[in-house]
Amino acid sequence: MLNAAVILTIFLGFWGVVVKRNLIMKILSMDVMSTGVIAFFVIWAARSGVFTPIYKP
Repeated sequence: MLNAAVILTIFLGFWGVVVKRNLIMKILSMDVMSTGVIAFFVIWAARSGVFTPIYKP
C-alpha cells in the first residue's frame, strides 16, 4: 500500500511537469516528484532481513 502511494506521488509529479504551463507549477511538480523518488529509495533500503553495513568499532 505504501509502495503504491509513493509510485502515485512520482507519477503525479511527472504529470504536473508535463501538463502544467506555469513555471512555478512545474517547479512544484518537480519537488513532488523528487519527494516521491526519495521516499521510494527509503522504502527500498528499509527492507526487512537485510544487513545494513554500519561500522561498529
